[in-house]
Parts: sequence; C-alpha cells; structure tokens
Amino acid sequence: MRSGQFTVPSGVAFNPGVHLTPLDVAVDCPATVLHVRLKVSKTDQSRAGVELFVGRTYNLLCPVVALLKYLSVRGIDNGPLFKQPNGEPLTRPQLVQQVKLVFVISGCGCCSLRLGDIPVYSHDRGICQ
Repeated sequence: MRSGQFTVPSGVAFNPGVHLTPLDVAVDCPATVLHVRLKVSKTDQSRAGVELFVGRTYNLLCPVVALLKYLSVRGIDNGPLFKQPNGEPLTRPQLVQQVKLVFVISGCGCCSLRLGDIPVYSHDRGICQ
C-alpha cells in the first residue's frame, strides 16, 4: 500500500469521497483479514475503487492487530482514517517524520529512509519475520 493511499497530501483538504475513513475498513471474524476499500488508486484509471486484503501475521508488527488497536483508541467517527491528536488528517511528510523518529529511538539511526525500505529493513533486523 502506498503512503499516498492512506495519508492526505499537505495543503489538501480531507475529502471523504477520495481519502480513507474508518468506514472503508472491515475485518472478518475472528479478525484474521482486513478488507480495505481504496476509493482512488494509481492503477485504477476508471476510479471504480479497489479492495485490498491484509492478512494477520501473528507477529509483533501484525497490521491487523495494530489497526484494530488504533481504531479502538481513535473511534469510528467520521473523518480521515489516520489523524493527528488534534483531529487533522495525517499527511505524508508527518508520516515520514514519525517513522524516522521511531527508527532513531529504536537505535536504528536511519538518516535517509524511503518508506518502501521499511519492510526490507524491518525483516533484515528481525523485527518482521
């Protein structure tokens, strides 16, 4: 999933017809697969929408468990799926800044980091098996 699919571009107003909301996420029972409905995708030229399926990994960084925990704190009210504590939507620059901060705090000391490098780096470090 590209960061632009779950963040709001800087300087752009949140649009529930384009950007993800909690209503675009569903989970099966017993919470093994997330269903994420992307309203707009780079590869969806007809703008019909795309559904992504994200499986539970049963490890420390399981995306299903992480999103369910986040939603239990965030709530399912209207607005952007990922938002700042002040209610503003999460932007890509804010996401990059937070990810870099986590890596520095964890002792990884990344100075230059592309978001696409995170899964590879995490796997190489034994964070994500």
